[in-house]
Amino acid sequence: MENSKVKVIWKDKENQYKKRPTSITLDIYNYDTKENSITVTNQNDWESAITNLYQNYKEGKESNYSLKNKNTKDYEFKVTGDTKTGYTITAKYIGNETEINNQIQVIISYTTYY
Repeated sequence: MENSKVKVIWKDKENQYKKRPTSITLDIYNYDTKENSITVTNQNDWESAITNLYQNYKEGKESNYSLKNKNTKDYEFKVTGDTKTGYTITAKYIGNETEINNQIQVIISYTTYY
């Protein structure tokens, strides 16, 4: 049995647009078979251990684990690494980049009578 780790790196200008989730769920696959899921959160600095990875053999091949994230709106995810070196997930913000403006615009309308 082996263990690994995962770290999520956010490329979203320090969450400038306030769209970053507080957690993401990752599915752990061995070839095409989903074996487990883990949740990575902001409470643990976006790092987590992946435990109980069996190096069994499937059809004469050593296990081949991969991670897939469940769809998270406004982000594109790229997974690199493997069970031996650990996984890095880069989460790039791809949503609307409209600046957040805290100013209030007041529109005054009036009618002129002659």
